[in-house]
Amino acid sequence: MLVSTLRRVIEGMGGELDIVARFPDHDPVHIANIGDLA
Repeated sequence: MLVSTLRRVIEGMGGELDIVARFPDHDPVHIANIGDLA
């Protein structure tokens, strides 16, 4: 499933999709607008 599709499904259910990358010894990286890249 595409991230943009997953985002629309979740938003359709009243939710919000947040994508966060976590790496050892680093602060979390919040990834925004990834669905808009396609």
